Amino acid sequence: MNIQLNKLSNFSIYTLCIFSVMLLKMEYSQADDEKWQSKITPHLYWQEYNGSDTHNNTVNIGIYLNSEYLDSDKLTIGYYNTNTSLKNNALLSENILHLSGQHDIFLDIMPGKLTLRLDTYFGQSILEYNTANPPGSMSGGGMGNSGKLTGGSATIKETADISSFQPQLSYSNFAKTFYADIGYAYSEYKGTSSTEVKQLTPTVAFGWNDSYDWLQLRAYQINIDDTASAYNKNKLESLEVKYTHWIKDSVLNNIEYLRLSTLIGDRMLAVDPDARIIYSSADMQTGSIEASVEWKISKTDKILTLVNYSLYTNQVSLDDYNSVLLYINYQNKW
Repeated sequence: MNIQLNKLSNFSIYTLCIFSVMLLKMEYSQADDEKWQSKITPHLYWQEYNGSDTHNNTVNIGIYLNSEYLDSDKLTIGYYNTNTSLKNNALLSENILHLSGQHDIFLDIMPGKLTLRLDTYFGQSILEYNTANPPGSMSGGGMGNSGKLTGGSATIKETADISSFQPQLSYSNFAKTFYADIGYAYSEYKGTSSTEVKQLTPTVAFGWNDSYDWLQLRAYQINIDDTASAYNKNKLESLEVKYTHWIKDSVLNNIEYLRLSTLIGDRMLAVDPDARIIYSSADMQTGSIEASVEWKISKTDKILTLVNYSLYTNQVSLDDYNSVLLYINYQNKW
């Protein structure tokens, strides 16, 4: 990984120590083996851009490990690498480590449970290009430069350290007909300049038809503080709508659920608590539509397939473009 320990913030190191202790505690709980359930989820997605002056395509590969204790405590560790091919043979590469922990609280005065969750992300972004053919503004924040002279031009590597801290409080009732949460994310992109992003995500969801149908509404309120004033818009608002239909008894070729979702409004440098990913592109997403299907292939194995169409605006040239994304993951429980 392109993550250097001496560049991590004190908070990142402290968080990593906490999760390391939790992992050790899990290792020494062998007597309670039957109370633990684990799941490993490798994933891959490919994204092609159309009409962009700067982007060609993106490939993302990653893996997540989730462990759950008695349906009340969960620990997740994940890592993903993203490579974006840019115009003029430039390349943007990111390596992100994700750590998450959550704990459920059951109170006699409530017909449901409260869940406390904490997500962290930290890593590094590297933009490599030749000064004779710069790719334009591609990074989420200010980047530090290093260069190698080649003839009359130089090969430049711009780096930025990325970190994000996201606490979330949620409530779900025992009848499985109502869910709500409030999440906050604070993200930093540090290089020669710095960018701070504050995000608020109130969420509400309703279930009906014996919980086989769910509608989730999540608002994104994002404020960007950029010392280099690289963004034309610093306050963004959007609404994400997801509809999920669970298939009874998997009668349709082992399909477990179908999901449709759309994003209305503007979003940039967002942290997605469902996808467990931080979107570090400096371009503004102005809308999207998405469809996904999860297939249950055995008692312990599932496959999720997804297609997404998104609209973007380049924050430098103000040109509009779009993308098509294809995603697949494999889930194995034990």
